[in-house]
Amino acid sequence: SNLSPDPTSFRHYSSADFASWLRGAGDGVVMAEQVEIVHRLSDRKVMAFPITSDPNVILASVRRENVRFVMVSDPMEYPYFFPTEDERWRRVEAAEPSLFHLVHKGPGYRIYETNSYWATK
Repeated sequence: SNLSPDPTSFRHYSSADFASWLRGAGDGVVMAEQVEIVHRLSDRKVMAFPITSDPNVILASVRRENVRFVMVSDPMEYPYFFPTEDERWRRVEAAEPSLFHLVHKGPGYRIYETNSYWATK
C-alpha cells in the first residue's frame, strides 16, 4: 500500500479535489477550513471558515469578503475543531436558508454558492 496508496484515503483529499474542481469554476473568493491547501492548489483567494458556533460571525465574513463558494467537509472520525464544519454549516443554513445553494458534491465535501454573489456583480 506504500507503493500505490489510495489518495481518497488521505485526510485532506477532499480539499485537494475541491481545488481541482475550482479550476473549472468561475471566479470568486472561496471559504474553506483548509485554507493553505486550497489556496496552494487553486491559486485562489481563500478565507478561513470561522471556527465559531455563532452563524452571524460566519455570515458577516461571507458578506465582508464577498465569498462566492463555501466548502463544507463531511464529518471526519477525529475532527480538529469544534463545532465541526458540518455543525457550523447547519447553523448558517438555519440562519439564512435562502442565501446559499448546493453546486457540487465531491468525495467528502459539498460546495455551496452564495446567491448574493451575483447580485453584487
